[in-house]
Amino acid sequence: MPDSDAGIEVRDVPEFDSTLDGAWLSMTKSYEIAACRDAAFLNWKYTRHPVLKYRLVVARQKGTPRGYIVWRMPLAGGKEDRAVIVDHLVARGDLEALQAMTATVILEARGGGAESLSVMTTQPAAVKLFRSFGFLPRRGSHSWVIANWENRIPREWLGALDPWHVTLGDSDGDFWTGGQ
Repeated sequence: MPDSDAGIEVRDVPEFDSTLDGAWLSMTKSYEIAACRDAAFLNWKYTRHPVLKYRLVVARQKGTPRGYIVWRMPLAGGKEDRAVIVDHLVARGDLEALQAMTATVILEARGGGAESLSVMTTQPAAVKLFRSFGFLPRRGSHSWVIANWENRIPREWLGALDPWHVTLGDSDGDFWTGGQ
């Protein structure tokens, strides 16, 4: 995709490059609570997944990495036509890069026949951005995301999600492979 108005270039990549690990680590450190992400982990989890075919999108500005999105089209032969953004990372508050990548994914998903697109974020600014694209909150509780952490982290952390960076990829399991 051509450069955006903000000068952000968004491109698909076949796999994550370890030379970008420092950028991902720096972005992760902008959150108080986030899983570390590097090429070895991301490629193991997404590009080498035995069932699902994930797509990787990286945003750069003047050659400097601004973030990534990992997403997939609907499962072939699945019950729904929903694409899913399973993981995304930008520096906390970098809505410009997140917006450019999300726009790219929406266009590619729609062009590929997806009828809807799901994403999860704990960042209030990202929620606002996603809502500006037309994303709507899903009814129901998503407490399953943090249920297994009970008694392992301070309870007050569970009430204030702003410091967290949690995506669907942090809980990606049988649900997404149809094995629920």
